Amino acid sequence: MRTRRFSAAQIISILREAERGERTIGEICRAPGVSEQSLYRWRQK
Repeated sequence: MRTRRFSAAQIISILREAERGERTIGEICRAPGVSEQSLYRWRQK
């Protein structure tokens, strides 16, 4: 079984950065190596 790659604190910080809207979603996802789909899935939760 695959372990989690990002902690809850890391996910929250990525989502908060996306909410600020200072950079595009693509730029935000590229830095930590997260797919855009993962970001949208986290946002739904």
